[in-house]
Amino acid sequence: MSTPVESPLVSVVIVSYNSATELDECLSSLMAQDFSDFEVVVLDNASSDGSLEVAAQRTNGRAKLLARDENLGFAAGCNEAAAASSGKLLVFLNPDTKVNPDWLRELVTARSAGPDDAGIWMPQIRLYDQPERIDTIGNALHYLGFAWCKNYQQSVSVIPNESFEVPVASGACMMVDRELFAQLGGFDASYFMYHEDVDLCWRARLAGRRVFCAPRAVVYHKHRFALTPGKVFYLERNRLIWFFSSYHFCGLLRLLPAFWVGELAMWAYALSSGTGLAKAASVVDIARHPSLVWRKRAAIARVRTTDDRQLVGHMASRLLFSGLPDTAPVRALNCFLAVYARWALPGRRADENGE
Repeated sequence: MSTPVESPLVSVVIVSYNSATELDECLSSLMAQDFSDFEVVVLDNASSDGSLEVAAQRTNGRAKLLARDENLGFAAGCNEAAAASSGKLLVFLNPDTKVNPDWLRELVTARSAGPDDAGIWMPQIRLYDQPERIDTIGNALHYLGFAWCKNYQQSVSVIPNESFEVPVASGACMMVDRELFAQLGGFDASYFMYHEDVDLCWRARLAGRRVFCAPRAVVYHKHRFALTPGKVFYLERNRLIWFFSSYHFCGLLRLLPAFWVGELAMWAYALSSGTGLAKAASVVDIARHPSLVWRKRAAIARVRTTDDRQLVGHMASRLLFSGLPDTAPVRALNCFLAVYARWALPGRRADENGE
């Protein structure tokens, strides 16, 4: 099928770090798109496996290639690549993905047909090695800052046919209007990696924009859930930065009792899973750099046009992410968090799908 008339130029941004094997298939699928108005920008974070050479070969010289001498991290890498691109629409795509031939066309078509206040879009994302299973069709966001893949490993048969609103678009693949991306200041580079998608979507909502999934656009992601010490460090560090910087001060005070209960539970989980040192390091890092939170609060205040109470309807009140055991203590924790949310988050609608 041909490209829609007057379709905007799309910049597909890929940040690689020793991703040569994954880039091979990812870029091959990109070059097979039935949509023509797009460019590819690959920024390499000081890889040692020839990632850029693979990118040049697979795109036949059609991609803009950027090499860096150090690992900037995912967030900063995306910002630099976006600045070097030309498209009206920015699509951030992980290198460990494969896309359907009509993926980009369906994503752009959904945006064109969507509401005017939709600022961020994502496709349906399936598990690469289980293509009839869901990786994510929008990430859940708990009011304490935890985020996870909604509908993870469920059958794709549960996915609606038409576009629908989601709490958070997955950083594995999301599309953002360039104008909005610039207004928000791009991804927050201080996150380095993980949770930058949560933060961007939250700031977009504070600026009056919404987040949607276009289910007819399909991506396959080589995602395996694993909480390594390195991942726990960044997930917890960035979650804490997000929590302390994102709410109005009064709202933050109201949530602190639930926060401390959640922290105790997180410490118990980290210690029992062998990631206690990583959890401790995340807390120490924020204690050593409190300006991360204060600068972040100031940046959020500059784009805020919406009150917290208008956003909490999309938040989960219970923790249901993969890997969390269904034990009596976890059920008790979730019961407390759900009851507490009824008081602390007035206006929050009933959870969907038990979240």
